[in-house]
Amino acid sequence: MGNNLLQVSKQLATVTHLEGYEKELEYFREAMGVMQHHDAVTGTEKQLVADDYARILYAGMQQGTNVSFQALRKWRSSGNSEFASENMYTCMQLNISMCLYTEDENFVLAIYNPLSQKVVSPIRVPVQQGKYSVVDLTDGNEIASQIVPIPESVQKIPGRRGNATDELVFFASLPPLGYKTYTVKRNSKNINQQPTGEVSIDNEVFTYLLTYLPTYLFIHMLLCEKHMSYQPMRVKNHFRISQLFYYYHYNNKL
Repeated sequence: MGNNLLQVSKQLATVTHLEGYEKELEYFREAMGVMQHHDAVTGTEKQLVADDYARILYAGMQQGTNVSFQALRKWRSSGNSEFASENMYTCMQLNISMCLYTEDENFVLAIYNPLSQKVVSPIRVPVQQGKYSVVDLTDGNEIASQIVPIPESVQKIPGRRGNATDELVFFASLPPLGYKTYTVKRNSKNINQQPTGEVSIDNEVFTYLLTYLPTYLFIHMLLCEKHMSYQPMRVKNHFRISQLFYYYHYNNKL
């Protein structure tokens, strides 16, 4: 994540001809240089050293985030002065489905593509339970989205704050070295959109019926009709699928 943010910060500063932020970028470059030490890469350093690495990297990422914000604000405000005073935030803990800024009923997402080619990427945003609409501000069209429940094991990760119980998922079509802005609005509250019922996946030999239940998924296997002398029937064996989430516990003593 650190190197990705560094490259994005450098790109945005260059594309927008941002001036006066070279010291912030240099600090971030030096921080990423320290992270290339063999102990930092392999995690073989002592805990106090690991804490210091975390401090250096966090400070560098804060500098890079500030550069990115200033560049995006300059980019967006060209020809429209109302964007110059907007508050911008970033979500650094999406790996645990946490972002306090997206728990509001309405918010705006600015998504940047650092690649030199068009990208269609799934976007996952932690939200509270409800029904949401996502509108692409480029053309004003509403795009398809889906609410996916956050597993209970993720919600119980130590240090995770906030009230997000679901993730809003949609596909964003992003231009090369450009960004798009989406508005997200909650239309109604207390709507449970957990998947239910059966979904089938098949090929020329087998058909699998996936039965969604509140806490787990059952898979039933059927043999296709052309490989049988009788009608397809449900195989007695079924499989219960579960997923475990592991994490490293960081003890900040600084």
